[in-house]
Amino acid sequence: GSPVSTTAVLSGACTILQANIQSKWDANKLYLFVSTTSDNVVSNNADLVEVYLDMNNSRSRNYQDGDYQFGFQPGALTSFDNNINGQGTVTFTTAASEYSTLIPGGSGVGKNWMFEAALAWRKISPGFIPSNGKQIGFEIHIKNNLQNCTAAYSERIIEQSWLSPQRFGTLILN
Repeated sequence: GSPVSTTAVLSGACTILQANIQSKWDANKLYLFVSTTSDNVVSNNADLVEVYLDMNNSRSRNYQDGDYQFGFQPGALTSFDNNINGQGTVTFTTAASEYSTLIPGGSGVGKNWMFEAALAWRKISPGFIPSNGKQIGFEIHIKNNLQNCTAAYSERIIEQSWLSPQRFGTLILN
């Protein structure tokens, strides 16, 4: 399919954190761009983008094969995967140009940061074939850990996606 775009404003319970996301896809990759505004940006362990995917959109109660949680921190060189589905970890790196983070002006100066990723479908879920109209479970959280504040794509009870894919929203590839 040709690349398409989805734009959403993330919302949360706190007013110090705002984020906008854009997603695009093609036959090879899922592209994500997040722009955040926060009261204070801190690299490595304080601020975080978490991406949750349910590749078959099963909305199962428990994590299973095809369900993922990836974490990306400003300043970190690799992502983390909590192996939440018990199938082993998948890691993305800045060295392979799979994702990048940027804090304009440095930590705590610009009050914002950006995240962009080009996540290969074959790496996320070998055998997955994206197509127009295909639906995948999707959630994204932006965290300001110093203030214990999170903005989310669709989750109404913030910070529960790690418990169950039932809490994800839906990303429609079209």
